[in-house]
Amino acid sequence: MKIFKLCVASFISAVILSACGTESNLLNTNNDKISAFNLEKDENTISLERMNKSIDLATSTKNSVNNINLKFYMNGNMAFPAIEKLIKEAKESIYLEVFIFHNDYTGKKIAELLSQKARQGLQVRVLYDYIGNSNVKLMSDMAKNGVIVETFNKDLFRKVGVNITHRKLLIADGQRAITGGMNIGEKYEYEWDDTMAGFEGESVKYALKEFMADWQMAGGKSTNLMQKYLSTPVINIQDEIRKYQVRVAVTSPREQSKKTGIKKMMISAIDSAQKNIKVAMPYFSDDEFINHLIAARQRGVKVTALMPYTSDQKLFDIMGTVTTNQLVKADIEVFRTGWKDNSFSHSKMMTVDNIWTTIGSCNADTRAFHDNQELNIAVSDPEYTQEVNKVFFDSQIQKSARGEIKKVSILKEGLYSFIEELDYLI
Repeated sequence: MKIFKLCVASFISAVILSACGTESNLLNTNNDKISAFNLEKDENTISLERMNKSIDLATSTKNSVNNINLKFYMNGNMAFPAIEKLIKEAKESIYLEVFIFHNDYTGKKIAELLSQKARQGLQVRVLYDYIGNSNVKLMSDMAKNGVIVETFNKDLFRKVGVNITHRKLLIADGQRAITGGMNIGEKYEYEWDDTMAGFEGESVKYALKEFMADWQMAGGKSTNLMQKYLSTPVINIQDEIRKYQVRVAVTSPREQSKKTGIKKMMISAIDSAQKNIKVAMPYFSDDEFINHLIAARQRGVKVTALMPYTSDQKLFDIMGTVTTNQLVKADIEVFRTGWKDNSFSHSKMMTVDNIWTTIGSCNADTRAFHDNQELNIAVSDPEYTQEVNKVFFDSQIQKSARGEIKKVSILKEGLYSFIEELDYLI
């Protein structure tokens, strides 16, 4: 009997030890996964810090950290409901800066919403570009309803060249904003592929400062409410709420420290890349920008470039051919978007190493980088960047054709090179 009891005890002990051993292995496996996750997180943090320090030095800008409710809007069916909602929910003020404000169904709809808010007593300011709007009837209609309207670049020619505002920026109550590639019009709401981003918090102050600078350049006056927004500290956001690091970068040729801010930011990010770069531009021809992409590929970074299969302008079709040839020869992966459904992508997007994203109004052509008023935001966040890669880049690539080298005759090559040299005029 004693022997039997000993055998039973030994068996039970073996089972317990075996179970304990299995549990221990599972815990070790989980620890390995957690360690790997933390390692990746640490690598991302280190990479972002290094990249942002480089951008800080190049642009004299900094990330703001108290930002929440960061949104990514793919196409007009997502963006315009958000734009309308922002206007409808505004309590004190609405500030809009835009290149083109079409006098069509969408333009009239947005103009009426802005007019309603002005009639309700809100401070509504609209800044539009002289070149972008040959038809200013909507502007006159809004002005009659209490909207204060200013025209940017009424003089057209300046020492800095033809300086237009190409920005697309909507700010409500000094707290919430939307920016990106979309002007106000039917083609942006219903036809073209394009992107916008919504953001709240500290970064809105930086965007407001840039709006105010352009507003004053156009002859508009700063208001007490604008100054109040700038001087009022952002309320501390609770720790449990998801926060984002957001940078506001601009191109502003008339301001010495901001002349080529977006270009410097993008090139610094490209030069900091270690794994991959994804870039989409409707107008893609600036040689310095292209050369930095090529240099990144030469050091082993995977570079993917998207540009329209067919542009909305013939000259940019020619430039697209030149750029495609340059990039493909350098072993850069090129996709010509809209090949399957004849759509046109107007988005200006770039992600780096799956951790950093920029979105805004700035194209990769010489005029945008040097002569226009442009505004982009940059988001230092792996989760947001991966969403952008999935929702935007993956979907665009699915309906694209691979870019291939197109043989060009010597005569055409000379013509194309000449046209590309006129990039800054277009």
